[in-house]
Amino acid sequence: MVGAVNPRTGEYDLADSELVSKCMWTKSYSEVKNKVNRRITPHHMAGMLTPQVLFNIMQQGNSSANYGVFSDGTVVQYVKESRRAWTSSSAENDNQAVTIEVENSTLGPEWRVSDTALNTLIRLMADIAQRNNISIRYTGDTTGTITLHKWFAATACPGPYLEGLMPEIAERASKGGLFMDLGIGLNTITFEDKKFEVIKGYGNYKQMYMLSAPGTPAVDRLQDITKFDSNQMMILGMINCDYFEMSRKDIYGLHYGAEFSVGDGINSQGLENPGYNPELLVFYQYKSGKCGWCRATSFYLAKHELNFAFSPYSIRFHEGREVNEISTCFANKELISTKQSAACMLMDGTWILINSIDNCIPQTVSNLMKALGAYEGVILDGGGSAQMIYIGQKIQYTGRALPNVLVLAAWKADQPVDEDLPIEEEKPSENEADELRERVKELEAIIQKVRDIVNE
Repeated sequence: MVGAVNPRTGEYDLADSELVSKCMWTKSYSEVKNKVNRRITPHHMAGMLTPQVLFNIMQQGNSSANYGVFSDGTVVQYVKESRRAWTSSSAENDNQAVTIEVENSTLGPEWRVSDTALNTLIRLMADIAQRNNISIRYTGDTTGTITLHKWFAATACPGPYLEGLMPEIAERASKGGLFMDLGIGLNTITFEDKKFEVIKGYGNYKQMYMLSAPGTPAVDRLQDITKFDSNQMMILGMINCDYFEMSRKDIYGLHYGAEFSVGDGINSQGLENPGYNPELLVFYQYKSGKCGWCRATSFYLAKHELNFAFSPYSIRFHEGREVNEISTCFANKELISTKQSAACMLMDGTWILINSIDNCIPQTVSNLMKALGAYEGVILDGGGSAQMIYIGQKIQYTGRALPNVLVLAAWKADQPVDEDLPIEEEKPSENEADELRERVKELEAIIQKVRDIVNE
């Protein structure tokens, strides 16, 4: 969590939201004893401003806001949520509200904002609501928990564009930033006229891990996707992962990218392979849940620090912001329409696996992840490698052997089994079955002897 020294108190104050990338504490605020936040009030900046320019305006002593959201998705905090920002021309509103200024992408009369700023605003509102136990309701007046500046002063703020979207903004924020309402588990959806299979994690099954194909030498092993398993896990869903290139296997092996994985040593194995090609990206997640990415030449983390690390085709979202970083060792495939695979994480840490039924370009998948409210998002290998398994069922299957897969799973040892997950029980081996049958016969004989004694 970022922070900075408050110029009024001299204390080092941390940001309230993990979405904040910088704290610029202004002196323009009021202390409120035991402030309880019941409202969220979005505003517009009435212009294209930088974080520093907005800070300078606040320092003049006439106005402030708890947060600023900018067109590139940057979130800056200016006033702690526990303090009253001077934003809405109403002490009654600001004494119980968290206020947000949003940068405009156009001037009046519409005062539009960028899509990135809009999506960031929604995620920030969802985060504020969750932490402050605010039930998001937009009613069009002050009876709701979303209020507008124009209701308290002679102003057009937040402008016609944001005001017109406020019902949708409130609905998405109330769902944690989701635009599309996914059910848990497997969903078949249509997006931009393309069909997708989407697995949304839940409960104990919302974390994602990586499994590698077993065998020695490790980097030369491939396996059918239906063979991947771990006796240490209960697996909800599975999807293909790393890129690999048969034509260069003599240089890099079949496990082409970074590969920090887990496995049981039978149906999968855990590797600590940092990746051998400097042109590859590495996407990883710390044990804490925070994600990061870099080029392979800059990747120096240890396996015990991470849930996983792998090399995707491209990274599309990081910390709620849109990016488009591509592993440059592969030809640019942005205009190639084929089967696609992807994974994204929501702001609450829930991972989602995505597989396209129809051929589409990577941007379509990126747009889908955006509509789902992706906080982190990557596009994986596509074409014949794009495959998906859901609770042992082949959702998309090509038969192409893979070096590794991503799974939504719960650890058997650490987490109780979710009774809602219809995973088949393990069947005993033939030897175990024979032993059980003999034991049953012995028990039946004992029971019969007891009956004979009772009847004598």
